Amino acid sequence: ELGTAARMNPARITEIREVKDEKKDESHIFIITQADDRGAVEYSAGCGWAKAGEIKTSNDWKNYLNTME
Repeated sequence: ELGTAARMNPARITEIREVKDEKKDESHIFIITQADDRGAVEYSAGCGWAKAGEIKTSNDWKNYLNTME
């Protein structure tokens, strides 16, 4: 019951690539993106854990992400 997320401007995303593996914790999602004129990429990342008590369901997690600025 752990959720992780990375957020960025969708206009900068050129591709999202999912690599699945049968082994536990070996699957990955890659966000392929365009850097700005300085070569920088702006993003935010975080996680939520059900046992922390604030985010208890996947819908809580999605709502939290959708209300972040």
